[in-house]
Amino acid sequence: MCYREPDDEKVKTWVFIQLQRQFDTGEKDRSGMSVMSIDVQRDDLRIERTESPKFVNIWLTYYRTVTVPLVGQQRQVTFVDHAEQDLSPVKW
Repeated sequence: MCYREPDDEKVKTWVFIQLQRQFDTGEKDRSGMSVMSIDVQRDDLRIERTESPKFVNIWLTYYRTVTVPLVGQQRQVTFVDHAEQDLSPVKW
């Protein structure tokens, strides 16, 4: 997606559509937005690009409430996923 699309906001929109498909609970909140099983905001997605070499780094920070085994208590766990991609044209 980042190779063809230079606009980071369009990439963010695409990522959130994919997250919505994967983590949708089928419920709606008070404002009518879909509720996901992870807690993530648009600002939690960070995209950084470099021109030389052409490279993109994407970080997604999200939170999930988990139940601790045996104790039965719930706590919120933070996850940070990172992806990187070389955007240089392929030389054959």
